[in-house]
Formats: sequence, C-alpha cells, structure tokens
Amino acid sequence: MDVFSSKDMAMKVQKKILSSMASKSSVQMFIDDTTSEILDELYRVSKEYSGNKGEAQKVIKDLVKIAVKIGVLFRNNRFSTEELGVATDFKKKLHQWAMTAISFYEVDFTFDKAVMAELLTSCRDLLLKLVNNHLTPKSHGR
Repeated sequence: MDVFSSKDMAMKVQKKILSSMASKSSVQMFIDDTTSEILDELYRVSKEYSGNKGEAQKVIKDLVKIAVKIGVLFRNNRFSTEELGVATDFKKKLHQWAMTAISFYEVDFTFDKAVMAELLTSCRDLLLKLVNNHLTPKSHGR
C-alpha cells in the first residue's frame, strides 16, 4: 500500500530548503548567539589544529547544517521519547567535552588528546543514534 503524508513531504522539503539556504537569518532561528560564538571558537581551534582554513570551514559548515536539521526535526516534534533521551545524553556528553576542553586550557600541560578524542567519539555516536531514522546517509557522513 502506498502511504503518503503531506506532513512528511513538507518536512522533507523544509530540510532540503534549509540544507541549501545559508543565510544568517535562517540559521539564527536554530542557532543562538552563544552557540554561534562556540562554533566560531571551534572553527579557530580546528583551523589551528589542521592548518587548513578550507577544512576548518567545512567542519563548521557541516556542524551548522546538522544543528539546523536537528532543530527542524525538534520543532516539528519528530523525535520519539527514546530519541529525546538520546538527545539529552548527547547534550550532557557535549557539555562534558566542553568543560574538559576548558580545564585543559586553564591548567598548563594537562591536555590529553586521547581523552578529547574519546569524548568526541561518544558525542558522534550519540548524534548518529539520534538522527539515524531522520536524516540521509549523506548527512550521517557529516
């Protein structure tokens, strides 16, 4: 049986439009000033670490796209109760990563690349679990 839902179709169109629309006002609906400042700092660190401006910009661009798509899904109540739990776990893990990064910055000679990599890998895994049923494999690759 062919199942058609205009709501699902509207969601797909909205995600598609947002993926190609990069205007500041459209992104501000989903990314606040604090998040923007954090992404700017992440860009700076990524650029410094990789030594490649283009690669750093691509990383941030991909993060923004995923954040906006998750915002669209959340605003349209597309996440199940279980997925909302995963989102909460992701938020906690990302906060732990940020606090660890700040700690490493504030205390000289304490940076541990393995700890940061492990936390980021956990964040990635939780994020993939969250969007698994909602985004395309191309978005998963981001």
